[in-house]
Amino acid sequence: MSSFFDSLSKATNDVAKTIDKAARDVSANVEISWYDNEIAGLKSKWGRECFDKILQGETAEVQRQAEHYQLKIAELQVKKANAVVKKGKASSSSGSSSSGGSSQTQTVAVTVPPGVPPGGTFMAQLPSGNQVSVTVPAGAQPGNVIHLNVPSPPPAAAASAVPVAVGRKV
Repeated sequence: MSSFFDSLSKATNDVAKTIDKAARDVSANVEISWYDNEIAGLKSKWGRECFDKILQGETAEVQRQAEHYQLKIAELQVKKANAVVKKGKASSSSGSSSSGGSSQTQTVAVTVPPGVPPGGTFMAQLPSGNQVSVTVPAGAQPGNVIHLNVPSPPPAAAASAVPVAVGRKV
């Protein structure tokens, strides 16, 4: 009889772990989607404001707002990237994945090349040889080191990466 209750207890614990993992995955996906929506909303808002300011001939104000929105978007991109990493860690620490795919990420450092301003993009080569498109966050300058979260192992085709931190000039 004890064996039956041990088996029942184990099955109940396994179900509870599965439900807990699913709840954490849903929560992480909601957080990531929220950041995506916030970023899209900021871009849309800036676009409308920019359009109005250009029609009024206020190009200096457009530039000021561009810098303001780039900074806000870069902050949200960092928070989103951290949420993606946190989701990957939670998935990898809770046992096997039911999808069979890898949701783990790795952090790589790349240097902003000369001539690429904040908001500009450049292609960076990963240690695997794959390339990613990188958007320079607000506050980063050529020569700064940017830390990126990228899929691990990286996909064979070109992907995009989100800056998670800006370092000092090298």
